[in-house]
Amino acid sequence: MKKLVITLILVLIATPAIAEERTWQESCQTTANLAEIVMTRRQEGVSIVEMVTIVKDMPIGSKERELTESILVDAYGQPKFSTEEYIEEAITDFKNEVYLECAKSMR
Repeated sequence: MKKLVITLILVLIATPAIAEERTWQESCQTTANLAEIVMTRRQEGVSIVEMVTIVKDMPIGSKERELTESILVDAYGQPKFSTEEYIEEAITDFKNEVYLECAKSMR
């Protein structure tokens, strides 16, 4: 779990610090990477309560927290699978959906 916290912090802290210098593609890639992490944890069986607690305690801005919480709610609204093939497909599909939504909103 400590690795998850560190990864989420690094993704989220890096985002606003260089947001002005980033293209929409880079920003959406960062957001999609976050979605991949969240969906992976969802498929591993980590509870949404645990994930929300982690995000709540992170030293991030309100916009980043809101984005992360939105991704959490969306990810945990998706089914949890038990076979590796479906797990990987769910993670990839969710990452792609988040990237697509980001791209639509930033272009």
